[in-house]
Amino acid sequence: MKKTFYLLGLLLLASVVRSQNTELALAKRYDLIADSLSRIPDNKQAILIRKKALNIYQNSRPVPFDRLTAEFRSIGISYRREGKFTEAEFNLKRAVEIAEKHLATTHTERAKAYNSYGIFLFTTGKNEEAIKQLHLSLAINERNKSADISDNLNNLGIAYENLGDYSEAFEHYKKALGFNRKKYGMNHLSTANNFMNLGTACSKLDKLGESMLYFDTTLSIYIKVLPKNHPEFAALYNNMGAVANFKGDYRSALAYFDLALKNNQVNLGENHPDVANIYANAGMLLLNRGDIKKALAFFNKAYDIRIRFFGKNNHLVARTSNYLGDCYLQSNDFDNAIKWYTEAIQLYKSQPTGDPTDIVEYNNDLGYYYEKLSNQSEALKFYKAALSVVRKQQQTRPLYCQLIEPHWQSLPFQKQLGTCQTTV
Repeated sequence: MKKTFYLLGLLLLASVVRSQNTELALAKRYDLIADSLSRIPDNKQAILIRKKALNIYQNSRPVPFDRLTAEFRSIGISYRREGKFTEAEFNLKRAVEIAEKHLATTHTERAKAYNSYGIFLFTTGKNEEAIKQLHLSLAINERNKSADISDNLNNLGIAYENLGDYSEAFEHYKKALGFNRKKYGMNHLSTANNFMNLGTACSKLDKLGESMLYFDTTLSIYIKVLPKNHPEFAALYNNMGAVANFKGDYRSALAYFDLALKNNQVNLGENHPDVANIYANAGMLLLNRGDIKKALAFFNKAYDIRIRFFGKNNHLVARTSNYLGDCYLQSNDFDNAIKWYTEAIQLYKSQPTGDPTDIVEYNNDLGYYYEKLSNQSEALKFYKAALSVVRKQQQTRPLYCQLIEPHWQSLPFQKQLGTCQTTV
């Protein structure tokens, strides 16, 4: 009798193992389908499929914590791409929590969880927190001599660039390029993107000629490795347009922006943040040329897309509000100007971190607004606020200030501050 029960137990265990192996195989098939959907991209369907795989992994015994981490991470990435940041944060944080509790300190999935959460953080303006996560990922990948080191370096460059530390961003982009050139050679998409990021950093360091050389190199690689209407071209054309604008070549800038806009509208649709970036850049060009009506139309489009995608608590929404204030001030529509300038400052203050050049410009613009109204005492208040930010940054981040000094010198608040002080 005992032997019979023992045999029955073995059969039952074998049945459970076979059943679980079948379920795990099914989960892996779900993952392959979701990967394909993400590449289309159809993130909504990818999320639904991944949740089926997640359910299988959660109910498996023993729990495959590496797969569980990867599933939460992948679902979080899809939610981020859909602009659903609450859901994205929940899943990406969950991936990090599981990895830290159940996976070895050198596990590849742990590095990927940190990296994906870091990308989410800098996408939502939390750049200092992002840098911490990205360095954790980089440390694991360096110990493992992983091929993902270049991705970590590139993402760190983006976070530093968002913080306004363009020199640090440039150095990380340059290191990433070194890794990718050894790994892939010149004619590869990853190498091309490194060149583009270097061009962006150079443009913000006011090295416009060097910036355009990097962009030209990127374009030559894209033409070799990508289809004609690939979405990557849009970001490049947008960046080239921005540099042409800074150089005063407005005709070329508008031509680049038009190429970028048409590409993004085909590939991404009208209501995408990349489309908003092009509208904002074109708006700045038109504002500089004095075409206020067209500039206002582009900034409004950028604002509508950004607020729909990010919500109000975002630095890009704050910048767009300030641009709208600039348009109305130049049109002498003072009521609308103060409305948008005030919103820009309030949104900036609601951010956990932000580029200090933004708040300098916002205070400068408000000071100029009050000066145009001949309210010198109020103008002085905002000019002093701008100067206070500059002095604080000079004490705490001297290297950063050395790099950004030409930009701050181009703002009129220092000259205007002296004018107001003598008047008041």
